Amino acid sequence: AGTYKDGENVTIVATPDDGYQFDGWYSNGAKISSTQKYSFTATENTSISAVFSIAPTEAPDNDTNEDLQGGMD
Repeated sequence: AGTYKDGENVTIVATPDDGYQFDGWYSNGAKISSTQKYSFTATENTSISAVFSIAPTEAPDNDTNEDLQGGMD
């Protein structure tokens, strides 16, 4: 958030909280950048929003190829 002069260079940075990932910067419903650090020149009133989503969790690796053998004596 801020107020900038016409022609001023602006850099904004989005930092997701733990458990979230950054999806992009959006303006008027359109994605304008996928990078967390976004720079632009202020030329008019605009609204830019950082959009986040829940980060996917990694499933445990169940791809084991161990043969389990058992028997009775």
